[in-house]
Amino acid sequence: MIYFLLKYLFITIFLVSGLSKYLSFEDTLIYFESLTMISLPLLSFLLWILILAELLIPALVWMNGFQSKTVFRLILILLVSFLITNIVFLFLGLENCGCFGVGIQSHPVLGIAKTVILIIIWSFLRGNKLSQRRSNINKFKR
Repeated sequence: MIYFLLKYLFITIFLVSGLSKYLSFEDTLIYFESLTMISLPLLSFLLWILILAELLIPALVWMNGFQSKTVFRLILILLVSFLITNIVFLFLGLENCGCFGVGIQSHPVLGIAKTVILIIIWSFLRGNKLSQRRSNINKFKR
């Protein structure tokens, strides 16, 4: 029961983040452009990649993608990059971490907390899948 609740929470947070960035794409693009020195076409491309990743991850998790080492590692890389970005934004004194684009304002401290919670959920879900797989293998050996 807890496994499914955490799985749906994980999926929901990524969906809300991706959809919020998508729905406020132009404003989010302008916001990130003001923070970086990346050219607008490249930044637009990177933002689309981020949105697609945030919408693809819930689909992969829904289909039990944690069983794939590649998906497992990609999610970890994305979460760690979010954590580092939020820490940098906190030290820069920004008021919006951009976690949900500009559609939903979020302070970097909240972004750090959200990312740490996602990492904990991610490790729990992955660990639970591994223990289930080991249990199934042990049942098969008997």
